[in-house]
Amino acid sequence: MNYTFNSINELYERILPALEVKESIMHDFSIINITSKDIFNTLRISYWNKRKDIMLNEIVHDILNIDNYKLYELWKGLLNEENRSKCSK
Repeated sequence: MNYTFNSINELYERILPALEVKESIMHDFSIINITSKDIFNTLRISYWNKRKDIMLNEIVHDILNIDNYKLYELWKGLLNEENRSKCSK
């Protein structure tokens, strides 16, 4: 079954249950300062923007199967890039 999403927000709402599960798993590993929105944006920027015609099941797979510490490091890296770009403006 193919799903098409008309906006990033629509995709986010559709996969929110998987994001919330991952957030809970991250908290179990004492990574408590990352939210579902952070997980979504990190994977969107680091993984999904580089792929074409990605399927919903692949997105959910990525969410649930990415290593917790790798996700955390990617997220920290994006925060650092964002902070650096704000400072250089």
